[in-house]
Amino acid sequence: MPGLADTLIVDSEFLEEKTSAEGAWRSYRTYYLRSLGKTGPGAFTFLEAGTELASLFSKTDMTLFQSQRLSKINGISGTSVMAFITPDPDDDGNPRINRRYLPETVTNLTQLHARAKALGCGRHFREFMETLVKNWGIYQFETAIPIAVIFAARRPFHLIGSVSNLEHLPYLFEIYPRPGRTTLWDEPGEDTVKPTRLLSRATPKLLRKLSPVTSAAPTAMIGAGSVGSKAALHLARAGVPVTAITDTLVLMPHNMARHALVRPSLGSGKAEELATELKVLGQTPAVCFEDAVEQLRSADGRQTLAPENTERVLNSTASLLVREALSIVPKDAFPPRISEIALFGRGDGAFLLQEGTARNPTLADLLTEISAHATTAERNLLFNPEHGLTEVQIGQGCGSLTMPMTDARLSAMTAAATEIFLGREPEQSSGTYAIGHRLAGDPTTHWRAIEVGPFIEVPVEGRNGWQVRLSPSVDRRIREEVALYSHVETGGLLIGTTSARCKTITVVDLLPAPEDSRRTAGLFELGTKGLKKAIKVRHRASGGSLFDVGTWHSHLADMGPSCLDRKTAAQLAGERPPPSVLLIITPNRYHALVHPEV
Repeated sequence: MPGLADTLIVDSEFLEEKTSAEGAWRSYRTYYLRSLGKTGPGAFTFLEAGTELASLFSKTDMTLFQSQRLSKINGISGTSVMAFITPDPDDDGNPRINRRYLPETVTNLTQLHARAKALGCGRHFREFMETLVKNWGIYQFETAIPIAVIFAARRPFHLIGSVSNLEHLPYLFEIYPRPGRTTLWDEPGEDTVKPTRLLSRATPKLLRKLSPVTSAAPTAMIGAGSVGSKAALHLARAGVPVTAITDTLVLMPHNMARHALVRPSLGSGKAEELATELKVLGQTPAVCFEDAVEQLRSADGRQTLAPENTERVLNSTASLLVREALSIVPKDAFPPRISEIALFGRGDGAFLLQEGTARNPTLADLLTEISAHATTAERNLLFNPEHGLTEVQIGQGCGSLTMPMTDARLSAMTAAATEIFLGREPEQSSGTYAIGHRLAGDPTTHWRAIEVGPFIEVPVEGRNGWQVRLSPSVDRRIREEVALYSHVETGGLLIGTTSARCKTITVVDLLPAPEDSRRTAGLFELGTKGLKKAIKVRHRASGGSLFDVGTWHSHLADMGPSCLDRKTAAQLAGERPPPSVLLIITPNRYHALVHPEV
């Protein structure tokens, strides 16, 4: 209601849940701030009602009605109560519907009693007031104490802009427990009652209404540094439940350059401090101070990282170890959909990764895809020798002491990446990477998003647990080449990465067979003309991130590796850094092998 000087803040969803069909009253602990020495314009009272019941029947609860002077604003703050009163059933025993809308004319306690009776709340309001009178004697203060009352009125129609027909009618009056008084207040007809402006507390549900997002799936955060703290606040302010925050580090003075939190130099944990901040937005995240990689090794640790009902995990550590650990943890052991945000190139570049369903493609797959298909401008930032991706993921991260950039730059890139994250459906089957960059002197950030389907998983013969992972584009190009040379064997060179921790050889690009290669119906022989130069050029173009990881060739018949193939695998092992794979495509499947001694 415009023009009202007094404000009551409540959790509207909580009160709706507590609305009784039988009629009842409950009192809740309330905190207030009010001005002193003012009348008319400028005088105010702010109250915020919690969800903790306040017992007015206890003779020993001296924590109620505490107050303190605030000299700087000539005001007072303290604790009080709010009564929430729901009406008795109607004459037929059904929940009462208040069909009559009454003008707001209540100005004193006598009229407030009458209004309560008209709403069907008279009996419970009288009980609340009698309880105040019965117990007020243990409280004696020099200043008046504000008391809030809310009557719940069920209307015949939904309220405008709401799916509920429950209207809350708030009022404010005062009690005067001063020494020497024989009554709690003056004559009811003389004591002032004021209608009060009602505001809802910042709950996730309310914030979702104010910030409509594609998905509000409960999300756990791994990393609470500069990027993680800002992303977590963006999520919370969009009404996304943040279920857990994991970080091993404490806040240090230099973190204040870009961290979302501003704290004194107390050395408090980043995760704990961020969780405390999010409580103001109605969040109650669990806190984990342990290393995420270690936590992923056990069922209890995984439960700590992503508590029950967590649907998504957002990694902001920029750590290669964490990324690979998240890429190999089995989906049935760690069900949430995993994403990652990271910055590079002094904040002029950023990416968002979202894995596919069944953890395919993984975060590691997607980052290798970026390395293979980055534009020239993106490559210049990704492979910057001082602040590129390699320097970020070896543990430097976006730390204030290691990657200079302004807070505004980090905030802008993190906000854009988080907004893209909010727009992705957790149920989307394909993986996605989005990469953004800006050019020097250009304030505009250019983003592009690419969907990546499942990688082809080929077990490596004789190497327990190892596999070759072919990107969808590589699989398509191999099959196109085979179709082109349908009557002879053909092949080429595999470009990608190898990870001993993940036990994977990931292939994201191909080099064509040199012109001196030989193709026959029973043999493909890879030529050598210009091959070494082509490998070096491709390696440099990837900033040193992609390598020659083996060769591929086709078989016209559906048969596995031949004796010659096994000799070739041994030759590859001697010519290239291990493990170098020999990949064979037949009409119906892929085969992969490396030399058994590698």
